[in-house]
Amino acid sequence: MELDSMNRKVIAQMENSLLGTTTTGKGKVDKTVNQKLTVMRLTQEIEDTKRRVDDSKLKLTAEIRLRHQAETELKSLRSESTAKKANVTLTESQQLVALGSSQNVYMSQHMHEAPN
Repeated sequence: MELDSMNRKVIAQMENSLLGTTTTGKGKVDKTVNQKLTVMRLTQEIEDTKRRVDDSKLKLTAEIRLRHQAETELKSLRSESTAKKANVTLTESQQLVALGSSQNVYMSQHMHEAPN
């Protein structure tokens, strides 16, 4: 950024210098000097634009990486959550089966004893 401001200052100084020394009797700037100044300004603008594009590319690349990482983590968390839900469901059904078996055993034991 310091380089940009220095470059702009140099261009401004050159413009002032050229405008002061190259005027004709009518006070008009020579056409070639005007074209040179325009070329210098446009060159500076092109360089600024290239730097901004490069900065934007870097930011975009970083954002794409972060998004990809977030998507990967989300898939992992979803998979982990699904596995945990399945495990909970399996455990609950096993407990129900065990509870049902113990009730059947209890019922069968008491049914044999009751007719006496």
